[in-house]
Amino acid sequence: MNVTMQRLAAWCGPVAMIGFLIGWGALCGFIPMPSSSESALEVQRMYLDRQTLIQVGLVVTMLASALIAPLIAGVFVHLRRIEGQNAVLAYTQLGLGMLLPILFIIPCFLLQVAAFRPERDADLVQAFNDAGMLPFVGGFYATLLQVIVVGIAILRDREQQIFPRWVGWFNLWVALAMMPDVLIFFFKTGPFSWRGIAPFYIIVVAFCAWFFIMGWAVHRAATRQAEEAARAVAPDREHQPEPEPVLA
Repeated sequence: MNVTMQRLAAWCGPVAMIGFLIGWGALCGFIPMPSSSESALEVQRMYLDRQTLIQVGLVVTMLASALIAPLIAGVFVHLRRIEGQNAVLAYTQLGLGMLLPILFIIPCFLLQVAAFRPERDADLVQAFNDAGMLPFVGGFYATLLQVIVVGIAILRDREQQIFPRWVGWFNLWVALAMMPDVLIFFFKTGPFSWRGIAPFYIIVVAFCAWFFIMGWAVHRAATRQAEEAARAVAPDREHQPEPEPVLA
């Protein structure tokens, strides 16, 4: 049991979200999101005016995306403790969770293509922009099932209570908050477009909260596991016979 590595994995979640806010928000300028109703020339102008900042911001976003993986692995470790040997939910969470960095990194590459030569045909720049923005905001399907699985696993744990039960209910709430995201494929303006309050801002709040709360929960579970192991070892040491003195 490597508690230090588990704690580092737990911290990767909040650090990843801070990286997202810096890269995607502060550098790229994508918070608030550019409107999906903008013309091809307006999209091209955005990339021409902020080319270097967008490129650097996307690199930071991709690096932050990679930090998601350790937290997912940390959640898996403790879900497997809940389920035991036949840990179907834990492995499902691990598989779906490891898709999440890819669901962010690949759209960032497509946006990098738009930023790489923004002077090319405006329609082409807009096409790459759409190809990156839509999956970045709307690629929630694997994550939806992942958080449902985490919630179910935690709520099924009535004996060990490795994670607090409210964390299980929180995961199910995050899944519910993700539902309106599917509407971004049908609306270019209004509250259900990719910059709307339902598909983007509610999900940003829920998503950031998930990484902070699950990071805290993994850190807490690792600390408690270490304390329990220490208490189990202490009585054994107390009952060990004292070594006999060596006669000169």
